[in-house]
Amino acid sequence: MSSRRSESEDIQLKSKLPCIRCNKSAKTNVYCTQCHMTICISHSSQMSPGNQERICDECLEDFLSSQLPDTQTIINKIHNEIQEAATTRENNTKDLCKISSQVLNTRDQCMSKQELLHNEDILLEENLKRNKNIIKTTEESIEKKGKEVEKIREEIEFFKEKISGLDQEIEKSSKEMKELMHERNNVLSELNELREFVKMQVPVRLVKRIVCSMCYPKVLVEYHKIFKPENATNGTEIRSSSLSHETSKTKGACSSCQVF
Repeated sequence: MSSRRSESEDIQLKSKLPCIRCNKSAKTNVYCTQCHMTICISHSSQMSPGNQERICDECLEDFLSSQLPDTQTIINKIHNEIQEAATTRENNTKDLCKISSQVLNTRDQCMSKQELLHNEDILLEENLKRNKNIIKTTEESIEKKGKEVEKIREEIEFFKEKISGLDQEIEKSSKEMKELMHERNNVLSELNELREFVKMQVPVRLVKRIVCSMCYPKVLVEYHKIFKPENATNGTEIRSSSLSHETSKTKGACSSCQVF
């Protein structure tokens, strides 16, 4: 305890002495822990200025000098760093020039492309206007065609109704035609029966007996002329007249030419 008190008392006594640097006495003077000299606060301000146990500035500089590397090494290192920085700067400058030229080329290309795009936009606008006009014309044409189609449909419906009426008339006419054909067939059958009856009433073999071979063809033609359907009702009269002539002639004489 006595030794500690003596050391503290010794420090307090030395701190009351004037500063070894400026010879200034003050209550703030302290005892340097490195060189064991009394120093003021001005010459010990770099290291814990508010602390009573601190070192003077010279001891601090000596300590820092011993801790720092060689100055020439630092200078060489800084020189190398400066050269590297200069080389890097030169390379960066070259890269910057290259990039600047690329930027200029890119800008020119962009300007040309922008001009091309502007021209394309103008062409597209013109094409769009043209297409709009075409679409408008087409719509008007479609509307007109639609009206024509509606008109044609109305005409088709009218003609369908007319055709339906004509079909009914044709059906009616076909029925009438069938009836007329049936009547015609009946008339033809009756006419054929009448012809057969006439042929049976005046046979050709009877005519052949009273005419010669020279007159027979002429008489046969006249026979067919006489016994047509319109003269069929006179068949009995012709037959009776022929028979009367046949009875009046002598045997072997021709009733047409009066030649034996």
